[in-house]
Order: sequence, then structure tokens, then C-alpha cells
Amino acid sequence: MYSMAQFWYESWYWKDVGPKLTVEQKHELMQKISQRTLKDPIWIDKERNFIDDFPELKPYSHSGQISGLQLVTVMECCLKDLQGQKPEIIL
Repeated sequence: MYSMAQFWYESWYWKDVGPKLTVEQKHELMQKISQRTLKDPIWIDKERNFIDDFPELKPYSHSGQISGLQLVTVMECCLKDLQGQKPEIIL
């Protein structure tokens, strides 16, 4: 199920994150997030701030927070980006 939060995280990725990362950085970030999801279901952890675990995203965070759901959305966007799937509208 696609949530409003995921919509805004995806918009954030396409506007602020994706254009600033290289192909190699996107691969590394996807792998790092994937490895993290194997330890815990981070997408349901609403309390933890993962910003210190992902310093590569810190410069793009407007709030100083990176949630688990945000990370999973970034991983999905990296995959779409690497496959050449760009959204039609970026807010």
C-alpha cells in the first residue's frame, strides 16, 4: 500500500537526492539499505532516526531526520532510477 509519506519521500528523492548521486553511489546506497532491512523491518520503525547510519543522505535531509520508511522508499527510487524509470511529475 502506497502512503502519503511514501509519496513525499519519493518526491524528495527525485528532487533532492537522485540528481546528486552517481550511479555507483546509488548502487551502494541500495545495497546498504537492503542489508539494513535484513536485520530489522525498518519501514515500520516510527521512532528511530537513521540519519547517522546513512551520512550520505544527511546533506539532503531538510529535517535532520531519516526514517526507515524513507530509506526503503529511497531504495525503491534508486532501483527505478537505475532502470531509467523517471516520474512524470516531481513536486
